[in-house]
Amino acid sequence: MKIKTHHLLPLLALLLWTCAPKKSSTTTTNAKPNILHIMLDDLGFSDLGCYGSEIATPNIDALAASGQRFAGFRTAPMCGPTRAMLISGNSNHIEGMGRMINTNPKNARYKGMKHYEEDITDRIVAFPKLLQQAGYRTSVVGKWHLGWAESSKPANHGFDNTWVLRNAVSNYYLTKNYTISTPERLDSISYYYHNGKPADYPEGTYATAWYTDKMLEFLKKDHAENPDQPFFAFVSYTSPHWPLQVPQKYWDKYKGKYDDGYQALMKRRLAGLKAKGVIAPDIELPDYPDLKNWADLSEDEQKYEARKMEIFAGMVHNTDEHIGRLIRYLKESGQYENTIIIVQSDNGAAAEDLSKSALHGKNILSWNDNSYENMNQPNSFIALGANWAQVCSAPFRKYKQKMYEGSMASPFIITGKGIPQSKEVRTDFFTIQDIAPTFLDIADTTYPREWKGKVIEPQRGTSALAYLQGKADKVHQDDHIFSMEHRRTAFLRKGNWKIINQKDAANNDLFELYYLKDDFSEQEDLTQKHPEKRAELMADWEKYKEDVGVVFLPKMK
Repeated sequence: MKIKTHHLLPLLALLLWTCAPKKSSTTTTNAKPNILHIMLDDLGFSDLGCYGSEIATPNIDALAASGQRFAGFRTAPMCGPTRAMLISGNSNHIEGMGRMINTNPKNARYKGMKHYEEDITDRIVAFPKLLQQAGYRTSVVGKWHLGWAESSKPANHGFDNTWVLRNAVSNYYLTKNYTISTPERLDSISYYYHNGKPADYPEGTYATAWYTDKMLEFLKKDHAENPDQPFFAFVSYTSPHWPLQVPQKYWDKYKGKYDDGYQALMKRRLAGLKAKGVIAPDIELPDYPDLKNWADLSEDEQKYEARKMEIFAGMVHNTDEHIGRLIRYLKESGQYENTIIIVQSDNGAAAEDLSKSALHGKNILSWNDNSYENMNQPNSFIALGANWAQVCSAPFRKYKQKMYEGSMASPFIITGKGIPQSKEVRTDFFTIQDIAPTFLDIADTTYPREWKGKVIEPQRGTSALAYLQGKADKVHQDDHIFSMEHRRTAFLRKGNWKIINQKDAANNDLFELYYLKDDFSEQEDLTQKHPEKRAELMADWEKYKEDVGVVFLPKMK
């Protein structure tokens, strides 16, 4: 009998497939590294275990042990400008975030002015767009906070997969949400968007868990569709930003740990920072005249304050656990070895408590119970407060929204492909503006001079990749300028010299001068001792204002 050969073709194909070498399920062949960028919100400089904290963060600590930790990394002093600098590699004014959340009538006058649009402008191109062009699949979950216009949605700025909170803050459990963007209003919705369209938040689900779930969903889907395509994943957690809320089993772990108060924890954190090699052994705590004496609080006040810190610690602990879920997935899917991972905060610890503010407090308390018995519940709105914020920012001065180092000194951890391990904490200075150029460098692409036929502003940041890989001694030379203005407060840093105006940046007489190499906690104003250096930095400030479009409208009476 004659055998028809075409009947054998399916069998032959099956045999060839069976005998062919299989691509391992635990390896990938990406030529370009994946990038996983994890940003926590309002995390203090010493809040991680690998930075000397008593809070358990084993997953982040393991990343630090396999890679590098930094003490010289700086963000902007508050969340909106930090995200503006991150997405653009530029000044917050150039990006469009000259001021954020202009709800107060004194600030609302600026909204819509050039450099104060409070939206992403066409003066820049967001780096995820360029990563897309370089072949990356891109995803973002969590806090966006980069504008309300349709044009500012993350889906319009280079993200293939998005599930984001577009405003600055939200309850961790509830769809019902107080928004600080509209005074005298209690909202019945939250501002969540999935791939460019409004999305319903799954009420009762804890936000940190939900954001992690969504990122895992995106990563798994993309990997299944194209396992060899590199990814950029931005996990922008809202934790541990107020309101302080976390499943009780997490803050239960910290019951009683803060009963001895502010000063005692600050001393322990200082010892922890030294033990972990983050600061020098001879550093002592500066004087903090605004920090309340724990012994002067009543017993009830001490109980309330200690509970705040217990919940905050539980939030950090919980976030680390969810970061561990991301790491486990990457390892199980064979993508870990080809991934660069970064963990940082968006700014220093937060002191503000909007439930006590004249502008917002009435609305917040109209649907929240902040009693001791109800702390941590979905219908509570508790904040850490200035005293604990200073503790978490020590040994630096001040905290979020101030122009001192405590508002900008962020933990920064990097590990992964091409990043050598370092047991020593690295202290060289680099900033949030350097992250976008670094990502473009990792992706082997560059920032364009034009975008869609329009000349755009060049990035002010510099790629840190060569420094991170041990191929360069530093990111910036001593003449590099890092500066910003926000709501009439400002700073400018040049090398180790820094000028600060926390009172009214329209008045040049009010700038203070510090030399950070000898005075990192900014205790001694050197204006009188070094007038020539102050004059030099003030000239730099005048040029910076002109370059980025800083405007000071007359004060309202």
